[in-house]
Amino acid sequence: MRLQVQTLIYKRTHSGDPDPKTGVFGNHDCMGKVRGWPFDAVIGIGGVGQEPQSHRIAGRLTWIGIGPQAIDYIGRGPANISPFPALG
Repeated sequence: MRLQVQTLIYKRTHSGDPDPKTGVFGNHDCMGKVRGWPFDAVIGIGGVGQEPQSHRIAGRLTWIGIGPQAIDYIGRGPANISPFPALG
């Protein structure tokens, strides 16, 4: 049996996401429509523009999350953004 995991590879522009206290990914309301996409895991990689460069995350693997739970966050309805119980 082969297990398939839907993985979102997400280009990040800033740090502070996910929230270190809650594990909420997308806690700065910066994901737009991506926050509602179905996924089992997220790999966060810093973009290459000025903003990610200023946060020192440009081109770097910055975060891995596995096993999200859909919650209503920021009053925008259910989304696969939180919390991630594994890896950080």
